[in-house]
Amino acid sequence: MMDHAVGLAHAVELGRQCPAVRVLKLASLRADESLAVPVHPPRDAPFRRLEEFHLYSGAGPVLEYVLLHALQLRRVSVTPGLPEEAAPAWTDATLRRILDVNPLAELASFSLACPCELTMDSVYSLLLGCPKLRALFDLNEWAVSQQQMCELQELVAVNNWDLEMGLL
Repeated sequence: MMDHAVGLAHAVELGRQCPAVRVLKLASLRADESLAVPVHPPRDAPFRRLEEFHLYSGAGPVLEYVLLHALQLRRVSVTPGLPEEAAPAWTDATLRRILDVNPLAELASFSLACPCELTMDSVYSLLLGCPKLRALFDLNEWAVSQQQMCELQELVAVNNWDLEMGLL
């Protein structure tokens, strides 16, 4: 387990130097939005053995970089930090771009507790694209209405899906 404060350039180097890390916790990330998020081929993917990723008050590019490359990722948890710290500026297009490169086939739990622009399109992309997903938390922080959350809960119940949703 590693616990460091970094920006995107540091995360790229950390992934290159520690490809076998299994649990990674990052906090107080710098928002170096001017850097393009690099994509590496699967055989050279950093974080290829990463199973758990916890991001505390982090910058969106670091989250995107890790999700693009962590082929064995099972659990993602993103929690907000101080108001002046950068929160992920995520949209449906961001998530689609990630799932096109890395379908997150092992993902079991996803929690993005920061305000973002993810809609029901992203919810369905995760549900349909991540066959092992069993927990989806903090949808109230997403661009999902209360009515849509209720409809989703009903859909989960009617289809008897094994999905825990945290909507608080």
